Amino acid sequence: MKKELNATIRGLVRGHLLASLMFSLTFYALYRYWEMELSVVTFFPYALLIFILLQGCYFWYYYSKKIAKRPLDYTFNQNIFKLFRLVNELLFLAYGIYLISGNDNLSTIHVIAVTFYSLFSLVEYINLYYIRLSYTKAQDIKRLVQFKWLKPTRLRREFFLKG
Repeated sequence: MKKELNATIRGLVRGHLLASLMFSLTFYALYRYWEMELSVVTFFPYALLIFILLQGCYFWYYYSKKIAKRPLDYTFNQNIFKLFRLVNELLFLAYGIYLISGNDNLSTIHVIAVTFYSLFSLVEYINLYYIRLSYTKAQDIKRLVQFKWLKPTRLRREFFLKG
Protein backbone atom coordinates (compact mmCIF):
# COMPACT_ATOMS: atom_id res chain seq x y z
CA MET A 1 0.00 0.00 0.00
CA LYS A 2 2.78 2.42 0.93
CA LYS A 3 4.66 1.59 -2.30
CA GLU A 4 1.51 2.33 -4.27
CA LEU A 5 1.08 5.66 -2.50
CA ASN A 6 4.71 6.62 -3.11
CA ALA A 7 4.38 5.74 -6.79
CA THR A 8 1.22 7.84 -7.06
CA ILE A 9 2.87 10.82 -5.39
CA ARG A 10 5.99 10.53 -7.56
CA GLY A 11 3.65 10.46 -10.55
CA LEU A 12 2.04 13.69 -9.34
CA VAL A 13 5.45 15.35 -9.00
CA ARG A 14 6.44 14.25 -12.52
CA GLY A 15 3.03 15.17 -13.89
CA HIS A 16 3.20 18.72 -12.57
CA LEU A 17 6.75 19.12 -13.89
CA LEU A 18 5.80 17.75 -17.28
CA ALA A 19 2.72 19.98 -17.45
CA SER A 20 4.90 23.00 -16.64
CA LEU A 21 7.27 22.06 -19.44
CA MET A 22 4.46 21.42 -21.93
CA PHE A 23 2.74 24.73 -21.21
CA SER A 24 6.10 26.50 -21.59
CA LEU A 25 6.56 24.84 -24.97
CA THR A 26 2.99 25.72 -25.95
CA PHE A 27 3.61 29.37 -25.15
CA TYR A 28 6.85 29.30 -27.12
CA ALA A 29 5.08 27.73 -30.11
CA LEU A 30 2.30 30.32 -30.03
CA TYR A 31 4.83 33.12 -29.78
CA ARG A 32 7.25 31.77 -32.38
CA TYR A 33 5.04 30.16 -35.01
CA TRP A 34 1.67 31.88 -34.66
CA GLU A 35 3.29 35.26 -34.17
CA MET A 36 1.53 35.97 -30.91
CA GLU A 37 2.39 39.40 -29.61
CA LEU A 38 4.44 39.25 -26.44
CA SER A 39 2.68 41.48 -23.92
CA VAL A 40 1.48 41.36 -20.33
CA VAL A 41 -1.93 40.14 -21.50
CA THR A 42 -0.49 37.19 -23.41
CA PHE A 43 2.45 36.25 -21.19
CA PHE A 44 0.81 36.59 -17.77
CA PRO A 45 -1.66 33.66 -17.88
CA TYR A 46 1.06 31.26 -19.03
CA ALA A 47 3.52 32.42 -16.40
CA LEU A 48 0.88 32.22 -13.67
CA LEU A 49 -0.20 28.73 -14.71
CA ILE A 50 3.39 27.49 -14.76
CA PHE A 51 4.02 29.12 -11.37
CA ILE A 52 0.98 27.36 -9.87
CA LEU A 53 1.93 24.01 -11.43
CA LEU A 54 5.43 24.30 -9.97
CA GLN A 55 3.87 25.00 -6.55
CA GLY A 56 1.90 21.78 -6.94
CA CYS A 57 5.07 19.95 -7.90
CA TYR A 58 6.84 21.27 -4.83
CA PHE A 59 3.93 20.32 -2.55
CA TRP A 60 3.87 16.74 -3.82
CA TYR A 61 7.65 16.57 -3.41
CA TYR A 62 7.22 17.78 0.20
CA TYR A 63 4.45 15.24 0.75
CA SER A 64 6.55 12.38 -0.68
CA LYS A 65 9.28 13.23 1.82
CA LYS A 66 6.73 13.24 4.62
CA ILE A 67 5.40 9.81 3.60
CA ALA A 68 8.97 8.47 3.42
CA LYS A 69 9.50 9.63 7.03
CA ARG A 70 12.09 12.20 5.90
CA PRO A 71 9.96 15.30 6.22
CA LEU A 72 11.12 18.75 5.30
CA ASP A 73 10.67 21.53 7.86
CA TYR A 74 6.91 21.83 8.42
CA THR A 75 6.83 25.45 9.64
CA PHE A 76 9.04 26.67 6.81
CA ASN A 77 6.89 24.94 4.21
CA GLN A 78 3.67 26.15 5.79
CA ASN A 79 4.97 29.71 5.54
CA ILE A 80 6.12 29.13 1.95
CA PHE A 81 2.68 27.94 0.90
CA LYS A 82 0.97 30.80 2.71
CA LEU A 83 3.25 33.17 0.81
CA PHE A 84 2.59 31.34 -2.49
CA ARG A 85 -1.15 31.58 -1.92
CA LEU A 86 -0.94 35.30 -1.18
CA VAL A 87 1.26 35.94 -4.22
CA ASN A 88 -1.16 33.98 -6.42
CA GLU A 89 -4.11 36.02 -5.19
CA LEU A 90 -2.25 39.29 -5.74
CA LEU A 91 -1.23 38.19 -9.23
CA PHE A 92 -4.82 37.28 -10.13
CA LEU A 93 -5.99 40.64 -8.80
CA ALA A 94 -3.27 42.58 -10.64
CA TYR A 95 -4.02 40.77 -13.89
CA GLY A 96 -7.74 41.44 -13.54
CA ILE A 97 -7.11 45.13 -12.96
CA TYR A 98 -4.74 45.25 -15.92
CA LEU A 99 -7.30 43.56 -18.19
CA ILE A 100 -10.01 46.01 -17.17
CA SER A 101 -7.80 49.04 -17.72
CA GLY A 102 -5.88 47.83 -20.78
CA ASN A 103 -6.92 47.77 -24.39
CA ASP A 104 -4.63 45.33 -26.15
CA ASN A 105 -5.72 44.35 -29.63
CA LEU A 106 -5.36 40.60 -29.99
CA SER A 107 -6.51 38.26 -32.71
CA THR A 108 -9.34 35.84 -32.00
CA ILE A 109 -7.02 32.85 -31.57
CA HIS A 110 -4.94 34.76 -29.05
CA VAL A 111 -8.00 35.88 -27.10
CA ILE A 112 -9.14 32.25 -26.96
CA ALA A 113 -5.70 31.07 -25.83
CA VAL A 114 -5.37 33.79 -23.18
CA THR A 115 -8.89 33.10 -21.88
CA PHE A 116 -8.28 29.35 -21.76
CA TYR A 117 -5.01 29.66 -19.87
CA SER A 118 -6.41 32.29 -17.50
CA LEU A 119 -9.34 30.03 -16.60
CA PHE A 120 -7.07 26.99 -16.40
CA SER A 121 -4.79 28.91 -13.99
CA LEU A 122 -7.77 29.75 -11.80
CA VAL A 123 -9.04 26.16 -11.78
CA GLU A 124 -5.56 24.83 -11.00
CA TYR A 125 -5.22 27.37 -8.17
CA ILE A 126 -8.56 26.29 -6.66
CA ASN A 127 -7.62 22.64 -7.15
CA LEU A 128 -4.31 23.16 -5.34
CA TYR A 129 -5.32 25.43 -2.46
CA TYR A 130 -9.03 24.99 -1.77
CA ILE A 131 -11.21 22.23 -3.19
CA ARG A 132 -10.12 19.01 -4.80
CA LEU A 133 -11.42 19.12 -8.36
CA SER A 134 -9.45 16.25 -9.87
CA TYR A 135 -10.77 12.75 -9.35
CA THR A 136 -10.12 9.46 -11.09
CA LYS A 137 -13.11 7.35 -10.06
CA ALA A 138 -16.42 7.80 -11.88
CA GLN A 139 -18.43 7.74 -8.64
CA ASP A 140 -16.29 10.55 -7.19
CA ILE A 141 -16.76 12.63 -10.34
CA LYS A 142 -20.53 12.08 -10.23
CA ARG A 143 -20.68 13.24 -6.61
CA LEU A 144 -18.50 16.25 -7.43
CA VAL A 145 -20.81 17.31 -10.28
CA GLN A 146 -23.81 17.00 -7.97
CA PHE A 147 -21.98 19.12 -5.33
CA LYS A 148 -22.46 16.36 -2.78
CA TRP A 149 -18.81 15.83 -2.06
CA LEU A 150 -16.50 18.81 -2.18
CA LYS A 151 -13.36 17.75 -0.39
CA PRO A 152 -10.54 20.06 0.79
CA THR A 153 -7.27 19.54 -1.03
CA ARG A 154 -4.37 17.69 0.56
CA LEU A 155 -2.36 20.94 0.71
CA ARG A 156 -5.21 22.73 2.47
CA ARG A 157 -5.57 19.93 5.02
CA GLU A 158 -1.80 19.77 5.51
CA PHE A 159 -1.06 23.46 6.04
CA PHE A 160 -4.22 25.52 6.43
CA LEU A 161 -6.78 23.45 8.36
CA LYS A 162 -4.54 22.18 11.13
CA GLY A 163 -5.05 23.83 14.46
